[in-house]
Order: sequence, then C-alpha cells, then structure tokens
Amino acid sequence: MTASAAECRTQINNAVAIFHAIYTAIESGTSLVGLVDSYVQALETATPGIAAQFPSSMRSNLAALISPSVVAAAFAPHLEDYAAVLAVPYEGPEAFIGRLYRYMYDNSEDVNGRGISFGTPAAASANVGTGTMYRVTTDAYGFPIESGILATEAFEAYCDVDQLGTSRHEESFTLRGGPASPDGLERKGSGLVTTIRSLSCRDSLLQNAGFADGTSGSDITSWTVASGSVANTALDTTNVYRGAEGITATSLRLNTSTISLQQKIHTIGIDFDPSVPYMYRIAWNRSVGTGAGTLAIALGSKSNSVVASAQSGWQLLLVVATPGQNNWSRNFYEDDLDITITWTYTSGYVLIADAILAPFQRLGNGSFAQVIGGATPFAVGDKFTWTDTIASDSKVQFWLQRGFPGLYLPSQSDASETWTDPS
Repeated sequence: MTASAAECRTQINNAVAIFHAIYTAIESGTSLVGLVDSYVQALETATPGIAAQFPSSMRSNLAALISPSVVAAAFAPHLEDYAAVLAVPYEGPEAFIGRLYRYMYDNSEDVNGRGISFGTPAAASANVGTGTMYRVTTDAYGFPIESGILATEAFEAYCDVDQLGTSRHEESFTLRGGPASPDGLERKGSGLVTTIRSLSCRDSLLQNAGFADGTSGSDITSWTVASGSVANTALDTTNVYRGAEGITATSLRLNTSTISLQQKIHTIGIDFDPSVPYMYRIAWNRSVGTGAGTLAIALGSKSNSVVASAQSGWQLLLVVATPGQNNWSRNFYEDDLDITITWTYTSGYVLIADAILAPFQRLGNGSFAQVIGGATPFAVGDKFTWTDTIASDSKVQFWLQRGFPGLYLPSQSDASETWTDPS
C-alpha cells in the first residue's frame, strides 16, 4: 500500500528521532565521545598500542551509526514513497529532494529552520586594500542556505598572493573555516579551505567594462546609447578609479545631459547560470565635476540609484544594494534582458568606471562570496573575517543536509513550519 505524504514525513521523522537520540548520547552531557577521550588521556598500561585500539574502534563504530551514507540509506525508501505520492518520477534521492523543495515552495510548505545567523565579512582595520567582500546566504526563493555549516564557526579570508605574484587588482585570498571533526562525531567546523580571488574589470561579463575603448564624444565601444547623445560623453584618463592588467585606467564622463547606456545579454552573449547569484556594480565620482543629478543602474528587472549631491571621491553603486535573493537570475529576469547605466542630469558632470557584472563564487560550505577590490590593491596580510552562529539547531533539516550534503528544504524559524521536527 502506498504511503500518504503525512506517513512519509512521519517515517522520515522516526528515522530522524533515532539519529538525534544517538547523536545526543554521543555529544551531550556525559557524552560517549567525552568518556572515550577521558579513557585515552588516562591510559597507563604496558601495552598502550593494544589498549588504544579500543577507543579507536569505539569512535569508528559510533561514527558509522550516524555516517552520511547511513542517514541517506535510512531516508531513501521514504523519499521514494514520497515521489510516488507526488506522482513524479523517482531518479534517486538527491534529484527528488530538489523536486520536493520546489513542491514545498509552490505549496507554502516548510520545515523548521536551523537558526543560522550568517556573519558579514568585515575588513581588518590594518588592510592596505580598499575592496569589499560580499556574501549571499539566501537562495533564489528567499530561504536561508542551510547546508554545509554544522556549528558556530569563524571564517578568515587571508590575502596570500598580491600584485607581486599575480595581476594587479586580482589578488588571491585563502579562505579557511574552523577545523572539522575527524569522524563527524562532534559538531565542529566545516574544515573549509578554498581560494577566492579579487575581481577586476577583466572579470566582468560586460564588454569594455573599464570604458578604455572608444573615442571621446563619438563612440563608447560595446555600449549602446539608448537615450541621450554620445556627444555628451568623454573618456578621462586623468581622473580615474583604477585600471587592470593590460587595460588603461579610464573613466567615462557623463556631461551636461541626461543619458542612458546599455548592453543586451543576447548581443554580447551572456548566459546566466541559475545555480549561482550575480552582482553588478559600478564606481562613480561626482566631486571632480561637481555633478548633481541621479545615477541609476539596472540588471534586468532589478535596479538601484543614488542622488549625486555632496559625495566626495569614488563611490560604489550595487545591484542589489544588499546582496541576497535578488542577486539570482530568477529574480532579475526580464524579456530581452539588458544592463543599463542612466545619468539624469541636473548640473555638472559625473564620472563612472569599472562596470563589473560577475557571478559569486560557490564556497564549500554552501554559501557564496565575491571579493571586489577598490582603488587601492590588496596586499599580503589583508583579511576579512566573520562568524556564522547556530543558537539552537533543528532536526529534520540538520539530518537531511547530513545525509545529502548541499541539499536542504524551505524553512521557517518562527514555529509556523508545516513539517514539524520530531519531539
């Protein structure tokens, strides 16, 4: 007899309750792990090699009880039953969890969230470089990305290759998380170690992103003047933001007239990957030309603007202002999508530079990050740090991502979830 959806969830909850009970005994209170470690530390024997085999074997056997493969095997038959309830093809548990996520989203269903508070990368006060590191920790449907992190964890991105070892403004950082448990018995760090590189205009998916190609007042290579006149623009190689390897540092002056520039993705050949978020940003300066007006940029249906009035020096304008759900192509989609820069003139002129459109980098712990340098390049020793915290974890979501790393379901953290955790 085919199980109902409620019965499938109950069976999964029953498995979760077993794993949770084992894990609680292993790590909480007078924990089994603590007892095993105490045994090892107190060893006094003429045969230490033989005696040490016991705690090693004990840890190995405990780890096997809650290993990802065992958790996945426990979930799999109930996920297959769930696929039958939803009348969708079953192509393995991972593929079905993806289908289940979309089904739950479409039907306003969710599990109890894991209560993760995601940290924001903070630049060290001693940094030489003036760039910024951004994260996206929310998926395209507005839910927190609740895979990969096991416990409260501190992260550090350390610049270990600067312009003496690579291209200027494309410095490399090594990102490290907290140390992982050797066998998964303790809730520790992810053990994440990966490399993330600062982006320059050479990395932009846009053409002529540094505005170095063209002729003042008559042509801005690869950019279409959608409204206004190209005659009211000029290339400026004196008042500049920054350049890049092989690209002359140049800014584009938007003079005494309203003007809109654009690039269409189908003209320049951009294919957006729906599985990663994107950032679009430009640098701008109104103080050189005492510009007054409104500067706006748009990535498809999402836009951001700033009123130029009293700002000094070079500023950044991002789409979106706060990285998150709207950085995913699902949410900035529009027919015949274009990327635009619009200057609505009041007086004076504004300079723009460094139009970078680029994907975020997927990190091994499930979140996404991007480092974009500023006018001053990063140097070895520059760093960003942040901490992700979990005050009180959930059960279904925790064990789902343990059995199927990288996967998770829509969640809520206000006790209103439709799929409740087992008690």
